[in-house]
Amino acid sequence: MPAGPASPYCWCRMFRSSPSWPPFRSSPCPRRRWTTKWRVPSRSIANPMDWITPLIIIGAFVGAVLAGRFLVRPVLRFVALTGVREAFTALGLAIVFGAALLAQFEGFSPALGAFIGGVLLADSEYRHELESNLEPFKGLLLGLFFISVGMSIAFDILWSEPLRLLALVLGFVGIKIAVLFVLASLFRMHLADRLLVAILLSQAGEFAFVILQFAQNNSAIGADDHAFLAVAIALSMATTPLLLLAFDRLIAPRLDARRKGERPNDPIEHRRIVVLGYGRFGQIVTRMLRSQGFDMTLIDDDPAQIELVRKFGVKVFYGDGSRLDLLHAAGVGQAELVVIAVGGRDRILDIARNLRKHFPSVTVAARAVDRGHAHELMAMGVEIFERETFLSAISLGAKVLTQLGVAPNDAMHMAQAFERHDNELLHDSFAVRHDEDAYIGMVRNSMDLLNEAMSGDTPSAIPVDKPAPKRTE
Repeated sequence: MPAGPASPYCWCRMFRSSPSWPPFRSSPCPRRRWTTKWRVPSRSIANPMDWITPLIIIGAFVGAVLAGRFLVRPVLRFVALTGVREAFTALGLAIVFGAALLAQFEGFSPALGAFIGGVLLADSEYRHELESNLEPFKGLLLGLFFISVGMSIAFDILWSEPLRLLALVLGFVGIKIAVLFVLASLFRMHLADRLLVAILLSQAGEFAFVILQFAQNNSAIGADDHAFLAVAIALSMATTPLLLLAFDRLIAPRLDARRKGERPNDPIEHRRIVVLGYGRFGQIVTRMLRSQGFDMTLIDDDPAQIELVRKFGVKVFYGDGSRLDLLHAAGVGQAELVVIAVGGRDRILDIARNLRKHFPSVTVAARAVDRGHAHELMAMGVEIFERETFLSAISLGAKVLTQLGVAPNDAMHMAQAFERHDNELLHDSFAVRHDEDAYIGMVRNSMDLLNEAMSGDTPSAIPVDKPAPKRTE
């Protein structure tokens, strides 16, 4: 009787033909021994690598996580201090290709090594910077991959065995849709969402081509089977847009008609905020937002600052916020609000210009240097801004008045009146900012009016929008 389903021979065959096996060492499977009883082949026991290999894979992933924290992170910090963007690109490619070559040298798949290299780079504050730097290489290599795969597909099989090919594609796509629909149902998704998820993920992934090639190279499948399955995978990918079209035209309208009579779900507020700059200004903004439960993506370009705040448990990613590719990598396109808290007049304007041009639907809150800088931000369409020293100077002025003998409540009234008056002047002078004479005349007239109001008999006569809060000594 042949070896049973629990024998190491069958398990080895199953793993070598399954998608999870390609990263493992391609050691030969033991030959089947025909006996009259269920018997375990002695060669499987004599070859311990069949059992040690999975442990080596697990150990490699654990080692990658530890190396990413204690080895790769200091190296990336050193490269970031140099400020050379090309050095980041070279280091990222060196780590990935080095890991792939090391895995190949040890007898494993280079894809496994490259994956471990990606794990090394992903668990760091420099992930977004590396992702934006490697994006051109990603598109180039992915394009070469699909070109080579497309050239290797033998489409003549489509005409020689159409029924068999159609049955395989429909069966594969149908099974995936059914499984995904059940999984989506477990998460209590709406019927339309369940169908949409099942359709979007129904095709075979591009990694299936890699598995097929690996299987053919290791004699797990023949050349004819490889060619037939490659065509089936390509056709399964082509079914997705057709299924989406049918869903939009036939299924979605009917489901929408049913939902009109249903009570809509309570809206769940989900905000995504990106903060560019985590210095003194940005820290105050983020602490206020975090105290109200908002989640944020923090980005800064100072490695020393990133390392310092990491000791306090704050996760800040490294990157230059003025680069468009980094903004894409940080998910600004899906964010609701971007806070520009970096320093530097021109740099703030460059970031605001990029955001207004490439992400017009995202709300921008910016740090302004002075009145002229605020006018430049207003010209770009930035409506939420604050001059970095304005409120602190007003607060200090109120404290000085109190020290000089003015009652604390009256000093607060004066501070509020000055703030309101200056903000009105800021917006009124925006229209004449390019006319120097008109601008100077408006500012001087506004200053005279403010001086007259604040030099009255009683500070409480100064017009304010709301009463000042009581201050206790």
